[in-house]
This record gives sequence, structure tokens and C-alpha cells, in this order.
Amino acid sequence: MATVKKVKRKYQWKETKLVNDYLFEFYREFPPWKKQRLGVAHDAENARMYMVGQRYADAIVFTGAELVLIEAKMGGDLGGISQLETYRDLIPRTPEFNMYKNYPIRCVYLTSRRYKDIENICKQ
Repeated sequence: MATVKKVKRKYQWKETKLVNDYLFEFYREFPPWKKQRLGVAHDAENARMYMVGQRYADAIVFTGAELVLIEAKMGGDLGGISQLETYRDLIPRTPEFNMYKNYPIRCVYLTSRRYKDIENICKQ
């Protein structure tokens, strides 16, 4: 019986591509954190129990003057805005970002196309 080799496809999620393109265009000179876990770290014994509550930001960039928190969605929905607000509140409590807690945080919500109503909500 012959075996078939599985070939891994080089595929990049569309949201990841959106984030990477944005980072390359605007923050090329700053190293980003991608898929960064936010919030308080839990001990190894109870880690499985807390997995549901873990939050991951698509990208975070430190420019020297501010932290830029980036979240991307292919469809423009209001859930991404509330995710950004939650992530912004979690950054000061995240041990990895303890040294950046006194810097301002700017939120960026990326979508695949422009939605005027969501843009207006973000400006408020």
C-alpha cells in the first residue's frame, strides 16, 4: 500500500495578511508583537481552566512614544471595537507590558473595506 505525503500549504489567513500589510506600510521600523496574549498569566496547574478567558491582540507596536494596539476583521462588525476596548484595559495588567503601562495606547481597527458607520463610532 502506497503512502501519500502530506504537503503543507503556505497559507496566510486574510486577517493576518491585513495586519502584516498595515505593519509593513506604517510601522516597518518598529518590531511588533503579533498574536500577543493579554491579561494576567495563570499558573500552569489551572491554565486549562482559564483558556476560555485568554485574549489575544492581532498586533501591538511600541513606537517609543505610544503603544499601538491593532485588531483586524475582514467584515466590519462592532465586536472588534469592543475587543479593542477590552484589550486596551488588559494591557496595564499584562506582565509583559508592565514597563509600557505609563505610555498612551492608540487603538487601530482594520477592516477589509471602509464602513462609514463603524468609522464614526471609532472616532467618538
